[in-house]
Amino acid sequence: MESNSLSHQLSMAMDNIKRSQKHMFKVFHTDEQPIFILMHFEEASQGGSVPISALKEAMGVTAAAATQFIKRLEDFEYVQREVDAVDRRVVKVSLTEKGKTAVTQAKACFAMALDGLVEDLGKEDAENLIRLLNKTSIYMEKEFLK
Repeated sequence: MESNSLSHQLSMAMDNIKRSQKHMFKVFHTDEQPIFILMHFEEASQGGSVPISALKEAMGVTAAAATQFIKRLEDFEYVQREVDAVDRRVVKVSLTEKGKTAVTQAKACFAMALDGLVEDLGKEDAENLIRLLNKTSIYMEKEFLK
């Protein structure tokens, strides 16, 4: 019986994290600034030039969605497309200087939020949280991404 109670509490805690993530998404992604998508792009591209097909895979979205994301980022002049010099059929996308600046600012803001969480939790609880989140991620990948 205790296991069911703990499972229920865990489910509620995960729902709370999801709600928090939605609030964070609203801060980092608005109609005026698609920063959340930009940060995903920067992570997937690792700061370099990358084909749209690779972005699609890294972001776990369809080709159409990846193209829409890129178009949206282009509208804000955060990314630019370029034809691959070796294979002219391949279009690569890279961050512009404006995009790099936006990513740097967003990462700094995100880091400040996480620094606040670490301070609020304290060193020991923060380290335990990191350990448990990593352990949870490993379990979920093993269990659900078979």
